[in-house]
Amino acid sequence: MTDIDCALDLRVGPTVIRESPLFRDWVTRNERSGARVERVEVRSAVIEPTTSAITQLDLQATVRDPEGHTKQDSFTLRSDTVDVVALLRDEKDQLHCVFVKQYRLAVGAYVISNVAGGIEPGETPEQAAQREVREEVRRRLPWGLPQPLNRWCCGAPGPFHVSPGSTSENVHYLAIQAQATRAEIEALHGATAGLVAEGEHITVHVVPAAEALTHLSSSGRVDGKAIQGLELARLAGLL
Repeated sequence: MTDIDCALDLRVGPTVIRESPLFRDWVTRNERSGARVERVEVRSAVIEPTTSAITQLDLQATVRDPEGHTKQDSFTLRSDTVDVVALLRDEKDQLHCVFVKQYRLAVGAYVISNVAGGIEPGETPEQAAQREVREEVRRRLPWGLPQPLNRWCCGAPGPFHVSPGSTSENVHYLAIQAQATRAEIEALHGATAGLVAEGEHITVHVVPAAEALTHLSSSGRVDGKAIQGLELARLAGLL
C-alpha cells in the first residue's frame, strides 16, 4: 500500500485521498505501466463543494519507474477538462468564433481562450462542454450537440496531455455550433459573463472565423489551447 502523508491543514485524511477516484486512477495508471508508487506527500487538495469529490491534488511523490529507477517530483493531479471551440453562423452563412477573456492569477495578466473548464463528477465531456458554454457565454442560443475533436490529432478520443511534466490534466477538445443573427452576435461581443460565485469575470469576444488567429495574436496573453482547438476544428472541416 502506498505511504501517504498529508499536510496538517488538509480537510481530508489519507484514507479519503487513497479512495478518491482521482488518486486511484493515477496509481492504477502507474501500475499498468509497470511502475510502483512508493510514497506520496499531499500538499493541498481541492474539493468540489456540492459533491465533496476531490478534483485536484498537489503532490510530491516517490515512484519507482518501469526500469527500476527511483524518481521524485512535485506535480498536480487534476480532473479532466474540456476546451470548446464555440462557433456561430449568421444569417449570411458567415462563421464566427467565440472566445472568452479573463484575468488569470497564475499568469498575472488577462488571457484570451476558448470556452473551457473542468468536467464535474458524473459528467461526460459533451455535457461539460454544454454547461461551460451556458456559464461562460450566458446567452440563450440554439447550441447543437458538441463534436469531439481529439481524434483529429491523436487518431483516438484521447488522452491529450498539454503539460505532462507538471499536471495529469487531460484535455477533451470539442466544437459546438449555433445559429445567430448579426444583431445577436454584435450584442454578444464585449458582453460580460461567467459565474461570479466562482470568481469568474469574463468578457466575451466574437470575431469572424477568418480573423480568429489574428485576433488571438493581437489580444495579449493567449491560452495555447485556443490555437490547438482551432487547428483541430480546421482538420475536422469545421473552419
